[in-house]
Amino acid sequence: MLPESRQHFRQLLDEMVEHAARSASYSMNVFKNRVYTHDGGT
Repeated sequence: MLPESRQHFRQLLDEMVEHAARSASYSMNVFKNRVYTHDGGT
């Protein structure tokens, strides 16, 4: 495996991880908001 492609792969992986983390935290926020509004907005 060439160093360049390995570096590119690392960058791709980092972007995927960052995107997944963002999506996860966004989903958690939406879920929390739903639970809180159902609870009565505490």
